[in-house]
Amino acid sequence: GGGLECLQRKYAQENYNCQHHSLLCVVPCLVYITIRNLTPYLRSSSSSLFSFLGARSLELYILQYHFWLTHGARDILSPLSEGRISNAFLVFPAFVGVAHVAHMASADAVPWLVGVGGRVVSFRTSLSTRSAGP
Repeated sequence: GGGLECLQRKYAQENYNCQHHSLLCVVPCLVYITIRNLTPYLRSSSSSLFSFLGARSLELYILQYHFWLTHGARDILSPLSEGRISNAFLVFPAFVGVAHVAHMASADAVPWLVGVGGRVVSFRTSLSTRSAGP
């Protein structure tokens, strides 16, 4: 029944991971390097989307456990019952938005925690310079 099929899929996945993954994991890297170096335009261009996501990679990594995963990281958040694609279109922008807010909050907190230019910035100093405006 269902239990036997689940065990068979589990062992098939472990077999793939042990035998094939170490050989096939090089292929996407080589394809990326090849495509990236095809023309001078591709060598000199960059993606603003990937730059935006890369600047927030720490927040995205940490928040995935709090935002996406449920029931002890065994299930994925699915607010809609229609399907995976509709859930992704709904949840992913909210996830990136929450990560952006967390990124901005951590960027504001860093001067208080580690200081700026060798001096520690106090909370009051930061608030008074913010409220003074340009």
